[in-house]
Amino acid sequence: MNPVIEFQNVSKVFKEGQSAVDNVSFQILPGTAVAFLGPNGSGKSTSISMMLGLMKPTSGTVKLFNGKPESRRLHQRLGVMLQGVNVLDLLTVRETINLLRSYYSNSLSTSHLLKVANLEHEADTLATKLSGGQMRRLQFALALVGNPDVLFLDEPTVGMDFTSRQIFWQELHQFIADGKTLLLTTHDLHEADSMADHVIVIDHRKLLQMTPLSD
Repeated sequence: MNPVIEFQNVSKVFKEGQSAVDNVSFQILPGTAVAFLGPNGSGKSTSISMMLGLMKPTSGTVKLFNGKPESRRLHQRLGVMLQGVNVLDLLTVRETINLLRSYYSNSLSTSHLLKVANLEHEADTLATKLSGGQMRRLQFALALVGNPDVLFLDEPTVGMDFTSRQIFWQELHQFIADGKTLLLTTHDLHEADSMADHVIVIDHRKLLQMTPLSD
């Protein structure tokens, strides 16, 4: 079984000489849910940027679906929910979803995405008028638009209320049950334990541990 994500002796050093990732190797197999853990500044964000092709390693090899992470063709198979993502002005929630759907050949329906994000009542609200929690839910819908094989989630439930979290986790459990792959970064160990079957721990730029979670 080919890994969907592979790091082989990957290091990243910025121009200032600052090391962000130091000789990290791991594989993520299809159909797994992986929690990517580590304190701020540990190298998580840089690692994810390299997985997504947003940044190239200084040395070593990063593979996505056994290909180059910067490939637009491979990005059709990804869903990404990062922090601090802005939406376009003057578009409603529905229009924002429909705009992104137009970029994918196998997109999920707008009605389904509004339902799983618990935004059916806000469909005709300007996206810029959403609350912080509602915006996170919209970002979740946008991450699912292309019916991805791999989903990247960065601190996804920050700002969500209890009901939204419950709907969110239900949808993720179904996503994993369908044989797809989840990579989750979180500081909430309860979330990691309830959702992930493997954990990667990175600290001080180095891989400390990759192991299945205990039952």
